[in-house]
Amino acid sequence: MQGLRYLWGVVLGAVLTLFISGMTAGPAAAQPAATAVAGSGQLDGEKVVRLDLKQAVEMALANNVELALARQEVEAARVGLSQAQAMSLVSPSPTTLLQAEAGVALAERSLALAQQRVAFAVEGAYYDVLRLQNLLAVMDDALEAARRQLAVAESRFRTGVATQIDVLRAQTSLMQTEAERAQLADNLALVLARFRQTVGLDPDAAVELDETAVTYEPVPMTLEEAIAEGLRNRLELAQVRLAVEVAEKELELATNDYTPELTRLQAAIRLEQARLQLRQAEQGIALDVQRAYNAVQDAYRRIAVTEQRLKEMEENWRVVQALYEARMATDLEVLQAQTGLTEARSAAIHAVFDYNVARADFFQAIARELSDR
Repeated sequence: MQGLRYLWGVVLGAVLTLFISGMTAGPAAAQPAATAVAGSGQLDGEKVVRLDLKQAVEMALANNVELALARQEVEAARVGLSQAQAMSLVSPSPTTLLQAEAGVALAERSLALAQQRVAFAVEGAYYDVLRLQNLLAVMDDALEAARRQLAVAESRFRTGVATQIDVLRAQTSLMQTEAERAQLADNLALVLARFRQTVGLDPDAAVELDETAVTYEPVPMTLEEAIAEGLRNRLELAQVRLAVEVAEKELELATNDYTPELTRLQAAIRLEQARLQLRQAEQGIALDVQRAYNAVQDAYRRIAVTEQRLKEMEENWRVVQALYEARMATDLEVLQAQTGLTEARSAAIHAVFDYNVARADFFQAIARELSDR
C-alpha cells in the first residue's frame, strides 16, 4: 500500500499543482451531502460548484429525466392496482388483482434499477472528469519542459554547440505536445458537458470535483463471496423471482374443480418457464460478477506495474539531465527521456482511474450501493 500511495503522491503532487489548486479535501469537501451543491466559490469571477461523489449522485437522482419517467410508471401502476381493487368489489377476479399487484412491484423494481444505473453512470462520469484533469496537468508540465528544451536547443545552436536538427527536433516535440494537450482539453470539455448533463447542472457551470473519492484499496472479498452477494442483491433476479411467485399463484388459482384442465396445464407450463428463466438469470449474473471481479483484480495489479515504470522513468530523467549538463548526453536523449517520463506519468494516472472504474463496475455487478461500500 505504501508503494501505491507513493505513486499517487508522485503523479498528483508537484505535477498536478500546476493545474489544480484547492482540489484537496477541505471544509467544502466535508460539508453534509444533504445539500444539493456541496460548496461554491469564485474562479476568475464565476461561481464554482464543488461536489464530492456522493453529492453528485444525489443531484443526479433528484434531477434525472429517466428517473422522473420511472416514478410516473410507479404511480400509473398504483392507480391500476386501485382500479383493480375497486373492480374486484363488483366482479371479483383474483388473477386480475394479482397481476395488478405484480405490476406495482415490477414498476417499483424498475425504478430501483434505473436509480442504480444513474448512480453508476454518475460515478463513471465523475472519474472521467478527474482522469482528464489529471492528464491535462501532466501535459501542462510536459509542455513547459518542451518549451524549456527548445529554448536551450536554440541557445546552444547560437553558440555553435548544437545543430539545426536539434532545434528542429525540439520544435517538433513542442508542437506534438501542444497538439496532445489541445486534444486532452477538448476531451475534458466533452466529458464535463456530459457530467453536467448527467447530474443536472447548467451547461456552463464551473465544476470542481473532490479527488478523495479516488481509491487504490483492493476489493476486500473473494469471488465466491462476490457471486453470493450479487445473487442476493441484483434487482433483475428479484423481478424474475416475482414472476415465479406470480406463476405459482396462478397455478394455485387454476387448480380447482371449476377451472378447465387446459387452463391449469397452461398455468403449469408458465410456472416451469418462469423457473427456467430464474435459473438462466442466476447463471448469467454469476458470470457477470466473475467477469467484473477478474477485471478489477487485473486493474489493481496494473497499478503496481505503472508505479515501477514511473520510478524507472524518473530515474532515467534524472540521469539524462545530469549527463546533459555534463555535455555527455544529446538533445535527442533529453527529448526521449522527457517523452518517457510523460508517458509513464500518464500511464500511472490511467492505471489508477482504470482501477476505480473497474471497481465501480464490480460493485454494480454485485449491486452494492455507494453508501454501503
